Amino acid sequence: MPQNRIPRGEHSSIATARQPDGRWLARAQVRNADGRISSVRALADTKGAATRLLQRNLAARSDPGTQGIRRDTTLEALAEIWIAHRAEHGKSRSEGPLAPQTLAIYANEIRQVVIPALGQVHVREVKFLTVEQANHLRRRVRRDTIRIPDQRMPNADLEDLVDLILGTGCREGEALATRRCDVDLDGPLPLLHVGGTIVNPRAGYVTTLHRQDWTKTREDRTLILPDAVVKMLRQRLALLPADGETPVFRARTGNWLHPSNLRTRLRTALTRVEEPPSELDLAIAGTTFHTLRRTVGTLIAHEISLDAARDQLEHRDPSITFRHYVGRRATAPDLRATLDRLLAADD
Repeated sequence: MPQNRIPRGEHSSIATARQPDGRWLARAQVRNADGRISSVRALADTKGAATRLLQRNLAARSDPGTQGIRRDTTLEALAEIWIAHRAEHGKSRSEGPLAPQTLAIYANEIRQVVIPALGQVHVREVKFLTVEQANHLRRRVRRDTIRIPDQRMPNADLEDLVDLILGTGCREGEALATRRCDVDLDGPLPLLHVGGTIVNPRAGYVTTLHRQDWTKTREDRTLILPDAVVKMLRQRLALLPADGETPVFRARTGNWLHPSNLRTRLRTALTRVEEPPSELDLAIAGTTFHTLRRTVGTLIAHEISLDAARDQLEHRDPSITFRHYVGRRATAPDLRATLDRLLAADD
């Protein structure tokens, strides 16, 4: 007889078992909105405590308010879902309800700032940063901003990677795959050769983190670097061995940096904001490295041309016109004056 299938958004009965260390494990199978099955578990000192903890975890996962989010959902509708979720579930990173005044501040900021500016933008269109937002992001990821009191100053990898992507529009993996030999800062123009990417380990497919000697499109490109990126790279190169294969972004062991570590650091940096968050903090919340690439493309397309943005980002031809009537440049256009606006010195 076939097994009954769990309806989407619901879970199986809870099973409990005592562990060798004396604690109790409670577990259940959950069918997610995409139809996939996940196992949810909770461990506690007693059977009842484990069951109650699991029930709380299941309730948090099965919030019906998020089930209706689609690519064509507007940010106004998404904001309403988010406010309702926060009102029901409280704080996002610790237990406890949100104070009514905090919830009111969030709702007011969304109503006064987010909805008038972005309310009818669809989820699929999100997102890119304005010049002001990009420079605010750069301040948020600086070492002196994210430093935890009484702890050692973090390294400059995050802020330097943000600057490199904002100054070039490189993909995250391409930026992290940069070697000393890919950088030429002493010629007539300061150049970056983009010809590889970092490949993440994937169970059953890729065993180790490594550099792949071709890009996503399998086409190399050469980019002219803005002044702020040149300054940053000179500082990094001065600390590296002379070997041309040396990663510009490297771990203490000398190996390639893992992209997931930088993504975690970026997410963490963006959560360290004062309450209530400022308008700019709300605007950059959820920013990813791909957001920075979109930011570069949007700025260049609007202020230079779509053709320039295509060459800078190395996209596949976006239309028949590009495929048949626009020749590719061997070197992207000189966009330093425009890109320097994203890297303006902080007064």
